[in-house]
Amino acid sequence: MSLYTLNLSSNAITGRIPLTIRNLTHLESLDLSRNKLVGHIPVQLAGLAFLSALNLSFNKLVGKIPSGNYGLCGFPLSKNCTSTVELPPRVSNSEDGFDWVLLGVTFIGFVVGASMVIGPQYFWKKLREWANERINKILNITELT
Repeated sequence: MSLYTLNLSSNAITGRIPLTIRNLTHLESLDLSRNKLVGHIPVQLAGLAFLSALNLSFNKLVGKIPSGNYGLCGFPLSKNCTSTVELPPRVSNSEDGFDWVLLGVTFIGFVVGASMVIGPQYFWKKLREWANERINKILNITELT
């Protein structure tokens, strides 16, 4: 079993980038952005032959960018990135594109929520009516005697 994508962005990770990442030989995408990483970018990352996407932005890394990854682009390198990453199309649960599962879950949530508000009110109303009937019967019995 191999790991192809690793996204640990925005996890407040501190310290240096671990050298053991070089053991993830099938890694294609690595995102360590928006953490608190310090130090140099390990040269071992250049040995990840399948790595095609690497995001180390918004950390406190220093030093030169390791060479060896010919597909690397973007500032501060002279090669501009021209391609954009496209999100995969959303898979619909039905042929017409309408998400019936979402509608069903929303409806069930509404019914449960309404029951939690209306149910206790109905219960207390019926309890009050029952108690009033019992009290009236007791008062009627005592008046007759």
